[in-house]
Amino acid sequence: MALFEQYRNGINLGGWLSQFSATRKQHFETFIQEQDIRQIAQWGADHVRLPVDSNVLEMQSAPYGSNEAGLAYVDRCLQWCEKYHLSVLLDLHHVQGHIYGEMDKPVPLFTEPTLRARFLKIWANLTQRYKGIGKNLAFELLNEISDASSYQWNQLCADAVKKIHQIDSRRIILIGSNEANSIFTLNQLAFSDEPNLVYNFHFYDPMLFTHQKAHFSQDLRDFNATVHYPGEMKGFPTYLATHRQYISKFYRTAWEETNDKALMQKYLTNAENFIRFTGRELYCGEFGVIKGAPEEDAVQWITDLTASLDTLHIGHAYWSYKEMDFGIVDEFSQVVRPQMLKVLFPNSRV
Repeated sequence: MALFEQYRNGINLGGWLSQFSATRKQHFETFIQEQDIRQIAQWGADHVRLPVDSNVLEMQSAPYGSNEAGLAYVDRCLQWCEKYHLSVLLDLHHVQGHIYGEMDKPVPLFTEPTLRARFLKIWANLTQRYKGIGKNLAFELLNEISDASSYQWNQLCADAVKKIHQIDSRRIILIGSNEANSIFTLNQLAFSDEPNLVYNFHFYDPMLFTHQKAHFSQDLRDFNATVHYPGEMKGFPTYLATHRQYISKFYRTAWEETNDKALMQKYLTNAENFIRFTGRELYCGEFGVIKGAPEEDAVQWITDLTASLDTLHIGHAYWSYKEMDFGIVDEFSQVVRPQMLKVLFPNSRV
C-alpha cells in the first residue's frame, strides 16, 4: 500500500463543510461547486482533502443518526471528484467533545463513554455508506488532536480502526499525531499490525512566519511582526517573557533565531526519522502560509517544503483552496495567488 501514488499533491477544501460561519443552505450549495473541482483537477492535483465537521455528518440529538442533508454534500463531492479523476481524503475535522489546543487536561472525547461511542458510530456509518468506493477514498480519523495524556488518542483510534476494518478491511485510514498533528509528536503514535494504515502530520512551523499577524490568533496579532523567509526571528522570546500564557503553545519553536531552509530541514528530520525507523508511510495533510506574509517569501517557503516532502515520498495537501486566510482563490473562485499556484501545481495555467 502506497498512499503517495494517489495522494501525492492535493489541496484542502476548508471552510465548506467545516469551519463555516453559517449553516445556511446557500453556503453549502455555493462555497464549493462542480466547477471548483474541475478547476482543481485542471491545475494538476491528484486529490482533495475534504474536512467535514461532525454536525454535518450526524444528527445532534439521540440516537445521533446520520444527517442525510449534510451527507448529501459529501456524496456530491465524491461524485464530482470521481468525474474529474481526483481521489478524496475524508477528514473528520471537528467532533463533539474534542477541544482544539486543550493540552492541560484530557478532553471529554477521551474520557466520556457516550462521546467515544458517538465518534465510533460516525466512522461505522461512513464506512458502511461508502463501502462501494475503492482506493480513491481514504479516511482521516480526526483533525489536529489534543491529547494531554499522550496515550488516550492511541486507544481511541485503535478502536476506530478496528470498527472500520470490520466493515471494510481495505479502507485506507490515516492517524494523526498529537498536539494538533505536530511533526514533533510523531514518536507518540502507537503502531498496529492492521493493514492500510498511514500516519499524518501538519507543517506550519515556525508559526511565527506561517501565521504572522493572524487576526484569529491574539498572540501573533499582538506581536505584530513581519517575518521573512529566509530571515531573522527576533524579539519573540522577549514578548513571551511578558505573555507567559503563550509559552506552552510555542515552546518547541519560539527560541529559534533564523527562519531558513536549514531550520525547515531540522524540523523535517522528525518525519525522516519516523519513516526510517518505523518503515511506515507519512502524509502531510496541511501546510501553508497566511496571506499577510510577504508573498515572495511565502512562495519560496512552499517551494522548499514541497520539494523536501516529495523527496521523502510524503504526500501533501495545501491549506487551503478558497479564502480561509490562506486560500489560492477568492470568494468567486478566481485565482488571487498566482505565484503560489504555480509552485503548488506547475502544470496549471493561470
